[in-house]
Amino acid sequence: MSPDPSGPRLSRLVVAGLLAVAVAACDEAGPDVTPVPVPQSTAPGPTPTSARPPSLVPGSRPVAAADLCGFLRGKLPEWRAVGGEGAAQAQLAIDLFTFYQKQGAVPAGRDIDEQTRAQCPEVRRQVLAAAGIDSFLIL
Repeated sequence: MSPDPSGPRLSRLVVAGLLAVAVAACDEAGPDVTPVPVPQSTAPGPTPTSARPPSLVPGSRPVAAADLCGFLRGKLPEWRAVGGEGAAQAQLAIDLFTFYQKQGAVPAGRDIDEQTRAQCPEVRRQVLAAAGIDSFLIL
């Protein structure tokens, strides 16, 4: 007796059909489950208690723009020489934090940006270029 030539072909068709059904059953939608809604909080949000700028941390004092610009101007050669933008950015962040800490203040990128734009835009541009950043907010 000779083997049936349609046997292997039929087996391949059956396997292909089963594979197609299995793939069709697997969609990315996941199970049909309705999500449970999360209740919204009814508590009011915090209200400002003073006229302190939002970026000034409680217990912190503002740093004079002239002092900040003088600090940046004096440290700029070090940041340029530190060995690349990444190293300059890290050293800038450390030095700014230390400078602000000595002043009894907490650095806020937005305040630093505003002060340097107004008081020493060229120094600001050079410092940001040395660190490879567009804003002090990144620090």
